[in-house]
Amino acid sequence: MTDRTNEELLALALQLSRSDPSCETQERWDAVTALHARPDEAVAKAALGWCESRDMVERTLGADILGQLGYGDAAFPFRAVSLPVLEKLLRDPEAQVAKAALIALHHLGAHESLSKIIALADHESADLRQGVAFALLSQSDPAAVRTLIALSSDSDSQVRDWATFGLGSQIDDDTPEIRDALADRARDPDPATRAEALSGLVKRRDPRALEALGSALRSDFVGTLEVEAARDLGDPALLPDLESLRSWWDVDPRLLEEAIERCRA
Repeated sequence: MTDRTNEELLALALQLSRSDPSCETQERWDAVTALHARPDEAVAKAALGWCESRDMVERTLGADILGQLGYGDAAFPFRAVSLPVLEKLLRDPEAQVAKAALIALHHLGAHESLSKIIALADHESADLRQGVAFALLSQSDPAAVRTLIALSSDSDSQVRDWATFGLGSQIDDDTPEIRDALADRARDPDPATRAEALSGLVKRRDPRALEALGSALRSDFVGTLEVEAARDLGDPALLPDLESLRSWWDVDPRLLEEAIERCRA
């Protein structure tokens, strides 16, 4: 897409967005990503204008473009003018638009928008609550951490997964509240959420990780995070469970052998 002008690329992104109002096709995102690499006034003006549109598809596209416009040199030259526009979209009646704004604010590192982001944590839309969890990734502000802890016990598995990921891997904070939240998720019925919790517990050397990790390794679904956590924990008690995986676990045999050797050592 590098041979297209800004005007052509903007038109293509809008056309692809209209053809799929959910705005999730790879082709559409390829066009948006190409625009991110062009932090020009014309691109910013178009995106800012779309954010004010009555058309949900245009508002979503505008937010998606503004969120990483100029990411290449991390300068984000239109950050200052984008923040108030994106914050306004957080109040959009369409959850898809508000979620796009949340994701954009995260990419822009909008710590100053924290209170407005947290205000959406109990929204009726699970998709929007997931957006809140994403927007709070890597934020160690106490209010952000408290919100992630609350979202880690959400009724929706995708929300729990992102919130647990935020608590377990994306921050280095180590408090009893964070550990307890991770321990609660270490036996989550959702394998992805459970794996993130185990990874976070092992990272903090919490003694509750061992039993929960052994149980996870004996389950019907074992991913790379569980085996990585076993490797990092390096406890001999996990050897029988790891060795039994040799008979069927072919996701990453080299990683499995590393975990076994580490636990033997």
